[in-house]
Amino acid sequence: MIERKNYLNVQKWLEYQRDVCQLSDSTINKYRGSIRHLLEWADDVPFPRVHTVRPAYPVHLRSVPVIRNYKPTGRTLSKSTQELACMVARSFFTWARLHLRGYGTVEPSWIDTLKPARLAEKIHEREIYTLEDVLAITEPSPDDGLRKKRDKAGAALLFLSGMRVGAFVTLPIQALDLDNLSVKQWPELGVVTKNGKAATTYLLDIPELLDRVRLWDDIVRPAQKPEAVWYARLNYRTAAITFDKDTSPNVRRRWAATMALKSLCEDAEVDYRSPHKLRHGHAVHALKRARTVGEFKAISQNLMHADLRITDSVYGVLTDNDVRDTIAGLGGATTGKQNGQRALIDMLEATLAELKQGA
Repeated sequence: MIERKNYLNVQKWLEYQRDVCQLSDSTINKYRGSIRHLLEWADDVPFPRVHTVRPAYPVHLRSVPVIRNYKPTGRTLSKSTQELACMVARSFFTWARLHLRGYGTVEPSWIDTLKPARLAEKIHEREIYTLEDVLAITEPSPDDGLRKKRDKAGAALLFLSGMRVGAFVTLPIQALDLDNLSVKQWPELGVVTKNGKAATTYLLDIPELLDRVRLWDDIVRPAQKPEAVWYARLNYRTAAITFDKDTSPNVRRRWAATMALKSLCEDAEVDYRSPHKLRHGHAVHALKRARTVGEFKAISQNLMHADLRITDSVYGVLTDNDVRDTIAGLGGATTGKQNGQRALIDMLEATLAELKQGA
């Protein structure tokens, strides 16, 4: 049974994170779900004495089962979930030592131990949608109805823009300017972005995919109001699919976009990956073609990242085939390639210098 005082103290910490640290509601909800593991592990032991509980918290996390729809999935928490749970626990106890009575027994040295144990890594093939994948799943067909045109254009736009799905399904028509290849990811227009960030971002200039986006844009733009969502709802109750009168976004649009992508992948016989992998595909496609620090920084800014390190660590990991081709090409270097190599070395050195400055 969870100790009541532990629960109440966690609620105080969450309120502090929201009201004083000004974290977003989505982050607070993520923290609330994560710190639940700490409450369940401590059980009826007061938090100031949990350093005596065995197994230790990081060890306990390795055996926590993943539950979906109230049923065990047979899997345990991922490495990233364990890291978040430990980070949240460290944050809570650090705060509690400063703001709550009775937590003086919680030593900083013990708080530092709340880190996942290093485990042997498994090799995972990088999962992204390549340009070839997106061209295949968005290939126009004479038989495409309104829904297929929308879904194919949506997949193409996600790859071209690198938008997160939450922003995509809330993007109003007025925020997309195909002539200037720009997207206004502005919360003031109703776009739901991560942490409420606002930016004007830009599309990759890939004519085939842009043409497929325009096929839908030419339909939805004259038919709907500028503030209506571009990835419009459709009314399936009529004999022919028509636009729904309700043009406002809601949370179920994420689910609709996911189901649509699954269907497109099945039709094209392309392995399905989550819609977020279109964002990864956009980043890798662009980063492979970057030749200067300025281009690298532009890609990072277009992904709405705070700094280059996030872009490099999360999206800059190439696929195995990319690494193989690059290394094989380096082995055949000739005198005629020296200028290109020098430019590449200069770019890498400048990037490293910038990363060190931001560290």
